[in-house]
Amino acid sequence: LIYLPTSLAIMPHYLINEEIFFSEQGMAVYNAVAPDTITSWIASAFSLSEQYGLNALSDAKKVTVFRPFFIRLQLPYSVKRGETIALQVLVFNYLDKDEKVNVILDHHKDSGFEFVVKKSASSMVKKSAEVKPENSRTVAVKHESSSAAYFLIRPTKVGILKLSVKAFAPSAADAIEVPLLVEAEGYPVSYIRSFAIDMKERNTFKQSFQLDHSEDMIDDSMKIEVSVIGDIMAPVIKNLNRLIHMPDGCGEQNMIHFVPNIAVMQYLISTNRLESDLKQTLLRYMEAGYQRELTYRRNDDSYSAFGNSDQQGSTWLTAFVVRSFSEAKSFIFIDEEKLKLSAAFLASQQKENGMFEENGQVLHKGLQGGSGQGGVPLTAYVYIALLKTGTNNLEALNYLEQSLDYISNNTYALSITAYALHLANSSKKDAAFYLLDKLSTSKADQKFWADESSSESNNGKNMSWYEKPRPADVESTAYALLVYILRGEASNAFPIVRWLAMQQGAFGGFSSSQDTVVGLQALAAFAEATYSANVEMDVTVKNGNEEATFSINSKNSLVLQTYEIRNFVERQIDIFATGRGSAFAQIKWRYNVKSLDNNRPFLCETDVSQPAYTTLTVSFCCKYMLEGRSNMAIMELSAPSGFVIDVQQLNGLTDTDQLQMVETKKQDTQANIYFDSIGVSPICFNVSSKLAYQVTDQKPAIVRLYDYYEPQNRIEFEYKVKKEVSIEDACGDSCYAEISSAALTEQPASKGAMPICCSIIQTLPVLIYLFYYSVLHFH
Repeated sequence: LIYLPTSLAIMPHYLINEEIFFSEQGMAVYNAVAPDTITSWIASAFSLSEQYGLNALSDAKKVTVFRPFFIRLQLPYSVKRGETIALQVLVFNYLDKDEKVNVILDHHKDSGFEFVVKKSASSMVKKSAEVKPENSRTVAVKHESSSAAYFLIRPTKVGILKLSVKAFAPSAADAIEVPLLVEAEGYPVSYIRSFAIDMKERNTFKQSFQLDHSEDMIDDSMKIEVSVIGDIMAPVIKNLNRLIHMPDGCGEQNMIHFVPNIAVMQYLISTNRLESDLKQTLLRYMEAGYQRELTYRRNDDSYSAFGNSDQQGSTWLTAFVVRSFSEAKSFIFIDEEKLKLSAAFLASQQKENGMFEENGQVLHKGLQGGSGQGGVPLTAYVYIALLKTGTNNLEALNYLEQSLDYISNNTYALSITAYALHLANSSKKDAAFYLLDKLSTSKADQKFWADESSSESNNGKNMSWYEKPRPADVESTAYALLVYILRGEASNAFPIVRWLAMQQGAFGGFSSSQDTVVGLQALAAFAEATYSANVEMDVTVKNGNEEATFSINSKNSLVLQTYEIRNFVERQIDIFATGRGSAFAQIKWRYNVKSLDNNRPFLCETDVSQPAYTTLTVSFCCKYMLEGRSNMAIMELSAPSGFVIDVQQLNGLTDTDQLQMVETKKQDTQANIYFDSIGVSPICFNVSSKLAYQVTDQKPAIVRLYDYYEPQNRIEFEYKVKKEVSIEDACGDSCYAEISSAALTEQPASKGAMPICCSIIQTLPVLIYLFYYSVLHFH
């Protein structure tokens, strides 16, 4: 029998992690079976004994596991449904002789792809000839060489396509299964409705939601997921490494991987629910975020979005970092000397009247204030940071107290100032609270703070992540919630929490990094102030005849329970609940559309040049169409299927004025380009990509440009290749099934039976000898 390695085996992180005892002769032998994976294992060991104490190997030993016959698939990161892929299967032969290999791509009616058949095949085949099945190829592979088998396929379903390939030679075999992401064509849009289920004063709950979708929704692209949880912080805990949709490549965005861990840690400690594994995860994230943030520290002890490459340090970002590092000192090592030097930098930015000013790049315009409010928001922000370090800057406090009358009609400036005054226990805190409450908006069972332009349009709508209320509105409402908690009025803050919960994204964050940080700190403080282990609830979700029920109690309140609605037949989803306590639910639905209505805050002129089908260059000239300049802006550019970004060319863009940083994601198929800001003068640049995988019939690629702090100001557009790769260029006739004069007897039966032969390939044993070492650790 042929030994067929399993294609589904998961390579373990450790091969051996054992304690071994020696014989009286001081020798130990340990046998281990290496997994099928071709890789190298590093062996290290240390010993403990009364005679020799602690000893360790001076050099780690490497064991390389090799197989003489194996296959590999060459796949792009993703393709779009309807595109054609020349799937390349590489067959490697290090056996003692040349081999004729039968390669089989598993296929059935639910495989999610179809074979592309040569149009003229029927006229080419003689009556006496027979065509091999489309899922089978035969290749000749010479000794110590490799050959490729091709399958021309077209994905027909959206999602993860599992490609399973088997290869058979007379004396060897191999199998592999590789996932391929298949995306829907068109523009992706997603919507979220989050809401609180409050059962503290009633025994039943019912609410219905209408899932809106565009009339030009692309078929079979709708995905709906409902999740229920017994703790408002649980989605955050589950998704700490992916809280928001945005990229995270600058000094301020990096803090999204740092600050929420502090809020979660403090909350779980206060409610006595911090488990050891989660604690280690939180500490690891904090330590990684701390070390990464230090790379944005400047020579003058300040911080800025792009470190020393910026002309000046940022007062705001330095205050953000100082505050966050001060709060993290209780959990991880923070360099106190560096912290003091950064606080000293903040002090140097203060004017005689107590106001703090920003001399660095303005990334977040909302903190700078308008002409009538001076630098009140920034001063309040810096003052809060200094309070967290134990410093009460009386000049700043006096400036804020005197500024109340000037900011009485500005929700953002007033909310952050009111929070600062309550933290300082100022004599003006009650006056600030009175003014703040007057600016609130109450609708139904919700309460929030927003400027006049957004308070009406953003309430009660189904909104995509970029259509959510302005990040500044979320910050304002979060600061107001913190004020309520400091005043001991958390029990009256449920309407505020309901509004904030509705604005949360799929992973627990909000629209951008700053509103996510402030919002999660406020929700964590509220959850801590109102925590109760007395929760026992059943929540039922219904859509047509399909329904699912979730049970929530004190033991699973931190477990996120999800259900995917598979047979979407009605736009209405009903939520029912019975029991006691509080829970939170979220409905997420996403689909693709053929076109988008852009509000045109930006204008981008594009031109595509393609001297050959293997190279592609897109030229952009982009400008801001609204008054003034944007906040920090980001362009997300996807390469067409089969192409990858030319990283070397992309890195050269940082010499462009106002263009600060570039990065690639998704295996170099997406470029993220960061701008300080964009104004009325066009910023022009090129992005090149190269064909790495044989894909044809390519759908257009998507480009998105948006204001990071006001993501509703965005445009999305597409571009496409001018010259497509032809099938002949990809693999010629070898893409199609071969024609033979007789059927091949070694073909698998229709039910998937595999050919058998007469040799055996065994998994290689590894024999390890140890002398005076008691523990072997394979990593």
